[in-house]
Amino acid sequence: MAATCMIHQLQRERGTANVYLGSKGTAYKAHLPLQFKHTSDAEEALRARLKSKFLSSDSMHTQVRLLTSITLASQCLDQLPTLRKQIQKQDVTPLKSTDAYCRLIGKIINLIFEAADVSNDASITKTLVALFNFIQGKELAGQERALGAIGFSQQQKDQNILSKMQELERAQHDIFERFLEFAAADEQSVWKTLKQSELTSDINKLRTMFKALSETNSYTPELGEVWYEVATKRIDGLQNIENMLTSRLMEQVQVRIEEAKGEISNHNVLMEKIAEDNTVDSSFNMLFDHQFSGLHGIEMGVLEQQEREVRTGHKSFYDLICEQANHINHMTNELENVKRALHEQKVIGRAKILLMQSSKIGEQQAHQLLQKTAMSQNQTLIEVANNIVAKVANI
Repeated sequence: MAATCMIHQLQRERGTANVYLGSKGTAYKAHLPLQFKHTSDAEEALRARLKSKFLSSDSMHTQVRLLTSITLASQCLDQLPTLRKQIQKQDVTPLKSTDAYCRLIGKIINLIFEAADVSNDASITKTLVALFNFIQGKELAGQERALGAIGFSQQQKDQNILSKMQELERAQHDIFERFLEFAAADEQSVWKTLKQSELTSDINKLRTMFKALSETNSYTPELGEVWYEVATKRIDGLQNIENMLTSRLMEQVQVRIEEAKGEISNHNVLMEKIAEDNTVDSSFNMLFDHQFSGLHGIEMGVLEQQEREVRTGHKSFYDLICEQANHINHMTNELENVKRALHEQKVIGRAKILLMQSSKIGEQQAHQLLQKTAMSQNQTLIEVANNIVAKVANI
């Protein structure tokens, strides 16, 4: 999937740039242009994919919100060369560089979110929601890697970085829990293995070390490189799960395409059979089909038996209609359940942004405030979020 590949390369570029900037240009000097090249290759593939899939004359049905997301992401990508020049000249601070990369990655992640909203297949939408949440969690892990690279490399105490890293650690836990709600058993198993691995243990040790060093102000540039390498290995492990999700998504799409082809073929055969059937019993009337409710309390036993004995061309055609209606209703119910979860994430995200803007707090603090309010008012998180969004809409 071109979008996930682009996000992964941008995350690598962000971390590489932070080690380079944090060390005043002494570390990763040779790595930087090579990573720029990897990201540019991924960008080229993403742009080509977006153009062929959503921006061609055959894709005019694409929803406006998705097209807007594509436009914003493309405009941000256009500014990437300028950011790279600033990084190479060390004309930008590590934190400002991180902020810029986070903003760009966020725009591309939003493409996946909007794509999930466009999907009309329940199983595909469920996988997209799992993928979206996982990519968000992986991005938070990337931000933690970026801030840790800054903190370890700059050789000076920065309490703000420590606090932000701790917020990111908590936020990762919450969002990966949401991913697990929609993930398949195989993905859940690999996630469990990663959490129990030596790699995760090493990350936790470095987190503890960063906290201890912040009290003694004993950072060295070498620790920045160690942190980046270990954090990168962890993110590569996350990338394996992300690849599993994207592979499953592609398989589901292909299966659905083949199923649709089979359904069309079967329906064509049935329609031809119905058209050739000369034994139509015109006495059959859909208004007397007792599988649907009619007069309340009427005895259906005899009528249903008579109904089952009627097997005409019209009845076959009607069976086809009923079968399709039942299938559509079933798929609609499944899709609505997944879409509801997707909509709730949007509303909660919107409420957090409003709290961040009004109270001048961070995202994790906004999330904790939502949770605290929900508990105190005996409401669900989505109910509190809906109330916040509604209040702002009425102002």
